[in-house]
Amino acid sequence: MKRKRERTRETVSEPFAGFPVEVARRLRQAAVHRCWSNGSIVLPVGRVVPWVMVLTHGRLRMAATVEDGREVFFRWHVSGEAAGLVSAVSDLPLPVDAVAFDDCETLHVEREVLLDMMRADGNVALAITRLIAQHLYDTVHLVRMRTESSLNLRVLGVLRHLALVNGTSHGPAAWSLSVSQTDIASAVGASRQRVNAELRALEQDGHIQLGYNRVIVVGSSWVSTKSWLPNERLPTQDK
Repeated sequence: MKRKRERTRETVSEPFAGFPVEVARRLRQAAVHRCWSNGSIVLPVGRVVPWVMVLTHGRLRMAATVEDGREVFFRWHVSGEAAGLVSAVSDLPLPVDAVAFDDCETLHVEREVLLDMMRADGNVALAITRLIAQHLYDTVHLVRMRTESSLNLRVLGVLRHLALVNGTSHGPAAWSLSVSQTDIASAVGASRQRVNAELRALEQDGHIQLGYNRVIVVGSSWVSTKSWLPNERLPTQDK
């Protein structure tokens, strides 16, 4: 069955914007532009990523298939974000597939270009280490949300996490998140029917507002002041 897709308005960021300015400039100069059609596997699971890659248009869906055939959804990579950086720097195989959602465009640079800069300049190496640490914290934070004691808390925790990393601001203390109930179910390891019931309960309790393939995540008191997110992504705290 084909997944219904909703096109979303993109916030276009400067390619490699998360890297130090001089590193980003050199990476853009060396980059090769590539296009991907919907459903293409941009980064395959089990292989070491040979490039530093950034998305310039579209979204990449990050998911893994476990031994019993179930798919586990992790998150989206959106325009401006680097994908596969941990694998490219560590020489470890990627644990998920990165699949193009609608048509995507990317910039690729051979990973040795970045590794050479890291070897030559300790400040560059430190900056890249911090960037990787942010990715790792992101993953650990998601795992923590997925191990809450009840399905209700798991659904709410995963929605809040995805809203922070993939959502867009919706007023002073809320996020709009483009996500299907199928992806939410995949992220928390439950059936779509059970997740639908929990979403209705969360909406009734005022934590979220439901739309077509979209969830408004309400409130901000749960956002840590020591968040790994840039300051501009943090909302005004609830009074």
